[in-house]
Amino acid sequence: MNKKLSFKPRWFVVIVFFLVGIFIGGIVFFIWIFNSSNVFGFQKIRSAKSLYQFINPLLAVDVNEKKDFLETQVLKNRVIQPVQEKMKSNKISQFALYFRELDTGRWMGINDDAKFSTGIFLKVPIMIAYLKSAESNPEVLKQTFVYEKTPIQEGEHNPDFTYGKPYSVEELIKAMIVDDDSDAANVLYKNIDKTALNDIYTDLGINAIEDNITYDFVSVKFYALIFRVLYNATYLDRNMSEKALKILSETTVDDGIGKGLPNNATIAHKYRVRKFAINGIETVEGHDCGIIYYPDHNYILCVMAMSSKEQNISDFFNELSTMIYNDMRSRYQLRKEDAVEY
Repeated sequence: MNKKLSFKPRWFVVIVFFLVGIFIGGIVFFIWIFNSSNVFGFQKIRSAKSLYQFINPLLAVDVNEKKDFLETQVLKNRVIQPVQEKMKSNKISQFALYFRELDTGRWMGINDDAKFSTGIFLKVPIMIAYLKSAESNPEVLKQTFVYEKTPIQEGEHNPDFTYGKPYSVEELIKAMIVDDDSDAANVLYKNIDKTALNDIYTDLGINAIEDNITYDFVSVKFYALIFRVLYNATYLDRNMSEKALKILSETTVDDGIGKGLPNNATIAHKYRVRKFAINGIETVEGHDCGIIYYPDHNYILCVMAMSSKEQNISDFFNELSTMIYNDMRSRYQLRKEDAVEY
């Protein structure tokens, strides 16, 4: 007599498998949404860029990992070669670099945690502090302060400014950033809420205090973070982030990382050099950090170096910037009609 086989499901096991299936499906869907079908790492969800020229607002999670390891390592090896050559010939004594593609997260660093002195003032955070205040009170940028000469002999003097005359905060900010005017920086520093300024460092998780006494020592990774929060509009609001990067885009490109770029390239950066003596020997320390607006693939490049001659630093930054720009061109070939001329 044939007996029918009966199957009695173990409901607990069925329910567990059902829940696991939902969980896995949810993860796959989440990764697909956040990566535009790229399943190798979480990406960013951003708003449309059409409304802004310099920023790309961040709307959601930003969980990046180092990508394209092989290609990144190839680029790193390519950069290290001229670094070693310059150091061997004593043209460069110290060096640090940080590079990051802003939309893919591909990055690399060389001595990126090493700290260099940018001088008495970190001028970009001073600008950010005033713009932060202006978010709630736009009149802040219209305030006027008397332009005074400071005993700190660093940076340049804006030839269009006259000592003893009042200028608006916005005018002083532009002089400080565009002209690297330390007199303007000192005036702005004297009149700012020091707590608000130091809160910027705390908010960004940076162990640094602006005190107008000691020299600020920062890494290229720190400098890059400042430009990232401006680009993502995650610290200042969108309008103020856009304003900050627009001012930074008005700085000269005759030296540093902007020198060798195509004439129509847009770059928002801060370049400066500082001269001092070590054991009676003149030493030059150079820093340049900013966003290069490569078509649809914007990236950050921050470099710092020390040498006995300013020209060595400028030429070296130019060489490295050109090398990385060409790497971007090789990765993201432009259509012929979009190609740029050098």
